[in-house]
Amino acid sequence: MSFALPTLLGAWWNGWVGALGGFLIGGVAKVVVLQHCTFLINSACHTIGRQPYSTKCSARDSFLMAVFTFGEGYHNYHHEFQHDYRNGVKPWQWDPTKWLIWTLSKLGLVNSLRRVPSEAIRSTQARVRDLQSKESRISLVKATITSPAVQ
Repeated sequence: MSFALPTLLGAWWNGWVGALGGFLIGGVAKVVVLQHCTFLINSACHTIGRQPYSTKCSARDSFLMAVFTFGEGYHNYHHEFQHDYRNGVKPWQWDPTKWLIWTLSKLGLVNSLRRVPSEAIRSTQARVRDLQSKESRISLVKATITSPAVQ
């Protein structure tokens, strides 16, 4: 369907030339762009942003990436709590996929949504903040020790 519909519409619009254009632009180019966008998510979401839930892997949370990826930019949360249907767990975080799934559940089209309890999320964030604070203090001490003495 992904290739057939653009090809048929192109043929209807402009014969065999339109069919070829529909196949190449509406079919092949669309798949290439979609695949590149998918791979961008995994590359950029492991580079841009903060790590509020886990430092075990390079995944990060980024509002900028969330806007471009319909909520997938909150990748650090997704890696720490894979079974939660949400990526943007805070009410103000941009996650239209979460809103769509929630709406479908209210319509009875989706059931058994899994959510991580708020207390588990808060304790995980606190643990990561403590760990990052200790790491920054250690880095500061190392920098002080290795810097040349000022005369």
